[in-house]
Amino acid sequence: MNKKTFSLISLLRISVIAFFLGLGLIACGNTTPTDAGSTPSPNSAQACGAISQSQNPVAQQVNPDQAQKSLDCFWNAFQKCQIASLTYSLTGVDTITKHTFSTKLDASGCKVSDAVQQTIVPKPLSNPSTYICAGLTHEPGVLHFKGCGQVGDVDVALKK
Repeated sequence: MNKKTFSLISLLRISVIAFFLGLGLIACGNTTPTDAGSTPSPNSAQACGAISQSQNPVAQQVNPDQAQKSLDCFWNAFQKCQIASLTYSLTGVDTITKHTFSTKLDASGCKVSDAVQQTIVPKPLSNPSTYICAGLTHEPGVLHFKGCGQVGDVDVALKK
């Protein structure tokens, strides 16, 4: 094979690769617009946000308006049995406990799970231990997660 034939074959290979890369980029860029204000379908996950609180009285506390929206989002999703998640972190002097609550549907109805992670600072958070909660109730400014495995009851309450 001479040098000219080798160059043509190399050019052909590069052209084919560029063609398929171009097709891939076109396919990835082809999206259908969605309505941002639409209600999530029962199969789409809804991230309801994160609430962080500190037991230290001088630490900055949670934004009550945003926290209330997060609580309402999760409660509404639970009532409709839509897939949703809510993260709640509680910080002590040298400890952090992080709960990631998720709704899910099984044969017996809508359930809430609690994936709990803990640490003593400066260590990283532990691997999550996940429990199915026995129930969830709501009152203004508070979600009561009941019977969440070894953790027991967890109240996510807005501090006034």
